[in-house]
Amino acid sequence: HRTATALGTTHEEVMLSGDQMLARLTDAVSALDQPSMDGINTYFVSWSARQAGLKVALSGLGGDEMFGGYSTFRRTAQFERMAKASRGIPEGMKAAVAVFAGAAESAGGRVVGGDAARKLAALWESPLSLPDPFYFGRNLFTPAQVVRLLKKKQSNGHGALWRDWLEQSVAGARRLDAFAAVSCMEAESYMVNTLLRDTDSMSMAHSLEVRVPFLDHLLVEFVTQLPRELKLRQGRPKALLVDALQDLLPPEVVNQPKRGFTFPWSNWLRGPLRKRIQDGFTEATPSLLEALSIEDVNGVWRSYLNGSTSWSRPWSLYVLNEWCKRHLT
Repeated sequence: HRTATALGTTHEEVMLSGDQMLARLTDAVSALDQPSMDGINTYFVSWSARQAGLKVALSGLGGDEMFGGYSTFRRTAQFERMAKASRGIPEGMKAAVAVFAGAAESAGGRVVGGDAARKLAALWESPLSLPDPFYFGRNLFTPAQVVRLLKKKQSNGHGALWRDWLEQSVAGARRLDAFAAVSCMEAESYMVNTLLRDTDSMSMAHSLEVRVPFLDHLLVEFVTQLPRELKLRQGRPKALLVDALQDLLPPEVVNQPKRGFTFPWSNWLRGPLRKRIQDGFTEATPSLLEALSIEDVNGVWRSYLNGSTSWSRPWSLYVLNEWCKRHLT
């Protein structure tokens, strides 16, 4: 808003209503150069920046990964303890306590359900199915869900390549302290494969150049080597970054809780997008049908409608189907 005002553009001229965003959603999905559940927010922010007359923009991408903004910096240690405990229990006993493992979070004993419970249960029952406990928190689907979704159970080599790449990342991360290890795995998984690629394709769809100063290699190398105690403080995400800029930031910015950057997808998928998503699964492209079980894809959609999974799972499968239509048909 302030940028638009400085350029002589009104706030209303660079903002889209929910209906206008939904009308342009097909264009946004088409701008993705890979099937991704992310990036739509960047598409519309980039559109607004171009409408305001900008050609170059700065992004805070990398701040969470380098300075500890994600919950993974706290929960990965809990996941590691659960994995270690699970490895010490005979296989026959694991199933008997899997329900408990999926219902009680290790930190504080808070009851969780749905996707969080499934991730915890997957970690408890099969901690070695992913190269590190970190990935159980980051993966959209559990390993068992992936197996059910895949129609062809035989390996074509791609799964092995993917796992080898993750294992190489884990090997590098384990040479670092616990905080820097999570930074490394965040940077080499979600950031490099999703955030950076989606930001590049979505911004360039509007001829906007996005630069990422937090990922300057000198800054990354310096912050990575700092002691863990400087970066991780209870109840204060990105503590080191906040301390460095505290005299420049207003209190309402410094003291506000961590928030995600997302649109009201849950409302949209149950409302104006419901028919579009349902029709997409009903008329799935042949290339998708070759790879995935449409019965299990629709099972994910039903799980969302009955409230047992989040919007991101069916949305990711819908985007995958749309991407297949454009690029593989």
